[in-house]
Amino acid sequence: MATLQWAWGDPGICQMPKLEQVTKGIKLVQARATSLSRSPKMPVTPSLLRRLKQVWQGEGNQADCGMLWAACTMCFFGFFRSGEITVPSAGSFCPKTHLTFEDVTVDSRQAPTLLRIRLKTSKTDFFRVGVDVFIGKTDNELCPVAAVLAFMVSRGNGPGPFFRFQDGSPLTRPRLVAEVKRTLEKAGMDSRAYSGHSFRSGAAARQGVEDSTIKMLGRWRSSAYQLYVRTLREQLAAFSKELAGGSAGPSQTVSRRQIAASGQGDSAR
Repeated sequence: MATLQWAWGDPGICQMPKLEQVTKGIKLVQARATSLSRSPKMPVTPSLLRRLKQVWQGEGNQADCGMLWAACTMCFFGFFRSGEITVPSAGSFCPKTHLTFEDVTVDSRQAPTLLRIRLKTSKTDFFRVGVDVFIGKTDNELCPVAAVLAFMVSRGNGPGPFFRFQDGSPLTRPRLVAEVKRTLEKAGMDSRAYSGHSFRSGAAARQGVEDSTIKMLGRWRSSAYQLYVRTLREQLAAFSKELAGGSAGPSQTVSRRQIAASGQGDSAR
């Protein structure tokens, strides 16, 4: 970029939209190449989610624990990267980019069965078109709809980042990862095998679901045919129940979905 700026004699060249997209593409390729050398992180499973919930239910600040539980269920059932529903740092919140109270809605106030999360931008959404992510109720103790609605009542509809602690401080991506690791250690598990990407990879590792469905729900852009996949909102809601059914079992074949689930097909953590 510096060479082009010098050669063309234009100090504003670095702000050219198309050139900026090319630069982002190069960075993505480099990030994916780097991720191949990393040790794959363990996926979060429904059984592990239950262990997290058990620990948080026994801790003192139930409001903050409820917020962490809502964030974890949203990450898992929505195939979110941890950075998509949190903020990078305490002072970096921007309502035009990050998740707010207005971005989370339900299908019915009387008998909600479906969450709609408006994701305003993501790693693969270069032009910030945005996308709606639908999460359905599971009718069990892992239900993301129940967890998020309970947190929304506790939080209130005030401005600021959607996920925040009782003292008003935002839930940052590093804080979410740190809290999950702390809780895993408290549950007697080795937290080094997990990262913020473990929720997304855990959802992608579920067995008995077509690769095209997984890719669409996870918003992966690894195959052009995803542009032609159409799934009804009711089907998306029903899939949440399948995710809550149990832990992911071993796969018999190697597929692109397994590569993505291991973290090698998606470098964001």
